[in-house]
Amino acid sequence: MENLTVSFEVIGGGYDPMANPMPKLKLTGRQAWLQRVQNYVEWKEHVQLAFVDALKAQDAALGKIAEQRVANGEKPLDTGKHPMFMAIHIYWRGDAHADPENVFGSIADALFANDKYLAVKVDYTHQGKEKQPYVAIMIRPYATNTAK
Repeated sequence: MENLTVSFEVIGGGYDPMANPMPKLKLTGRQAWLQRVQNYVEWKEHVQLAFVDALKAQDAALGKIAEQRVANGEKPLDTGKHPMFMAIHIYWRGDAHADPENVFGSIADALFANDKYLAVKVDYTHQGKEKQPYVAIMIRPYATNTAK
């Protein structure tokens, strides 16, 4: 993905198309049986699938690599030390929702093997309760200033 920009949408909350996007969970492995943990795992798989589909539509070879990584239980993106930029715009359903930065964390957790070099922009819009929630996501290389 050195020069590729990928834009895609993730509809709903994974387990429910009318649920707001999920925030990152901070739980131990012993709590894996909890329903909210199972929902979180499903959310991350939902994010990965949306990313892989968008990447395959733009670059079939890179999409196939990302798809294989997910099939092997890995994250679809391993950028190493290459800086990346991810912008998300969350379209909330109603006013009851998670903190936007925690939703960013869940998306980064789903997609990146290493998000240490990830720059971010997070924005949101409140919609009515009848509207379907989604997240618009854009990922691209991050042009850093290399001057010292």
